[in-house]
Amino acid sequence: MPLCDSPYSRHFNILAYHGGWNFYPANPDKASIRALLMLFFNISRFIGFIFSVVNFFKVFYDLEKLSWNVCVTAIYFGTCGKDIILYQNHRILDRLRRKLHKDMLANMDEGQRNQHISFCRKVGEGMYDLPWYSLSIELRKDILFIILKSQKPPRISAGKIIELNMETFSEATKNMYRWLAVFRQLGFT
Repeated sequence: MPLCDSPYSRHFNILAYHGGWNFYPANPDKASIRALLMLFFNISRFIGFIFSVVNFFKVFYDLEKLSWNVCVTAIYFGTCGKDIILYQNHRILDRLRRKLHKDMLANMDEGQRNQHISFCRKVGEGMYDLPWYSLSIELRKDILFIILKSQKPPRISAGKIIELNMETFSEATKNMYRWLAVFRQLGFT
């Protein structure tokens, strides 16, 4: 009798297969203990994995928008046993994407699978219908240069003495107003 007898057993067995777990041995008691130990072992690796993924994405994205997706992806691959070690590899995102897509297609019926693949093809072909690909290379380089330069805030300095941002500018304005009020009280203005 299988240990995973639920509506989700097919999906769980696919994950267990990728993790290298054997849920149908001769002795089911040892298998359940082994599965429990492997679960705890993978939870510890999962914690390291999720922090690595979050630190990786901190460089590129605002984590308030991305953390839920990263968490869901990390939980999904945290159950996959051996594949959790892939976070040390620089090609992890491509491998995780392929693995997620393969497992998703394995759990679809034939009609859903064909519909999904045709939709992916439409999206991929639609990417090349964008006006971006009809622009000249020089214009594309200029646009990319403007986009990259606009990500850095402009540096404004006061007489090349101090660098001004909104905070230092407002402090300087408040101090000037205070000194002006003092000078008016003393009758200098």
